[in-house]
Amino acid sequence: MTDNGVPPLKATNSFLVIVTPPTRAPVILEQPASRTNIAGTTAIFSVSGSGPALTYQWLKSGAILPGRTEYTLSLPAVTSADAGPYRVVVTNPYGSVTSSIATLTVIEPPVVLQHPASRTNLTGTTASFTVVVGGTTPAYRWVKNGTNTLVNGGRISGATSATLTLADVEPASAGSYAVIVTNLAGSVTSAPAWLTIVVSNPPPVELFADDFTRSGTPGALSLWIAQSGTWTIHDGLVEGHSKAQSFAMLHLTNVWENYSVEADLRFSSDAYGGGIGGRLNPGNGIRYAAWVYPEGSAGGGRTLQLLKFKNWKTWMYNSVNSAPMAQATLPAVGTSWHHLKLLFRGSEIEVYYDGNLVLAVTDTESSPLLSGAICLDTRLDSTAHAMYVDNVRVVSVPKYGPAYPQSPLIHSVRLVGGSAVIAWTSEAGFTYRLQFADSLADGAWNDLSPDLAGTGGLIFYTNAIPSTTRRFYRVVALP
Repeated sequence: MTDNGVPPLKATNSFLVIVTPPTRAPVILEQPASRTNIAGTTAIFSVSGSGPALTYQWLKSGAILPGRTEYTLSLPAVTSADAGPYRVVVTNPYGSVTSSIATLTVIEPPVVLQHPASRTNLTGTTASFTVVVGGTTPAYRWVKNGTNTLVNGGRISGATSATLTLADVEPASAGSYAVIVTNLAGSVTSAPAWLTIVVSNPPPVELFADDFTRSGTPGALSLWIAQSGTWTIHDGLVEGHSKAQSFAMLHLTNVWENYSVEADLRFSSDAYGGGIGGRLNPGNGIRYAAWVYPEGSAGGGRTLQLLKFKNWKTWMYNSVNSAPMAQATLPAVGTSWHHLKLLFRGSEIEVYYDGNLVLAVTDTESSPLLSGAICLDTRLDSTAHAMYVDNVRVVSVPKYGPAYPQSPLIHSVRLVGGSAVIAWTSEAGFTYRLQFADSLADGAWNDLSPDLAGTGGLIFYTNAIPSTTRRFYRVVALP
């Protein structure tokens, strides 16, 4: 104790505490967001920051945008030139911070820079139409005759691209082709391009022939294959037999598409019947066949039937068992020779008997037979009999109809007063029909009469037309 009663001071450790005020550097609370704009609209970017005395500077692709110093960046009537990356630098006296990148994508509406061009093609060739467009990520949809949307498959490819391709064109391919181009900014339709088809069929060519002239007796079947029954060749004829209630078939394995097959046939007395077949699949017997039933046949006396076989022995049409595709009544058959011919063109089938067209049928099922070989068919009911065949011949058939002259070409169309004068090329010995349509959208053509005979030169036709009508013409060469 001290004299005054106060305890003496003791030595202690002391500390210096320095207090630093909190930093007020800028902080970004909400980053600018990327966006997509259609050209011509306004794009707005914004940033949300925290801190005192904030200032802003926007940049595009790293370069300063002069005068863009607000927390929002507004870009009116944007174009593709405005597209790119944007950032903003936020600053105050205590520091700065840079935002993340916000990207502006600008969608330019589609525009046709080059319309598809019209063209003329021969049948069997490839036709292509191309459009050149501008705009962002365009999508394409080709249409025919204004309303028929095309789908890839078969002869068609590129139905959703800038180039449409039509392979192996045929008369039905003719018409107008346009493309609808779309994106998020809208759509535009090109001007139509017209495809004109000139029919060009090669002349018929003999594909196969056999008069069954052989050395030796019996002669060799050679290329023919006996599927069932008994077949022999002697004296320049092929003879077919079968057992009761069964079939006899003789066939080739060739594959042809559009062709005719013909032969001379004769039946023994009391025969059930038989005929010739085409578009045969040798693996399963599927085919078309024309059968002749002589008098007294259980198959139908003095009858010719066109059959569609589903295998070697069963025929059916439109889901009805044993139903012919078509049939015709014949004059006397007897045991005389008769000439039978089957002609195939696409899904169309014609049957000729002794030189006369007796059946003309289009296969309406979903699976028409389009190619194959030929065969000879006969059947025994309950009485032994034979079918004799001679002079089998297979000939190519023009793909697009009967034997026509060269396709007529319209030489000129002139307006004289209130009429159109149409001139086209012609060949002597053929007849021509002029047709017109006021719109190609519905595909309806109207005949003008009379038909005119070919002269070997130009034919002229005068057609009065309404003054307000746009009229289209075409010329049909008649067989």
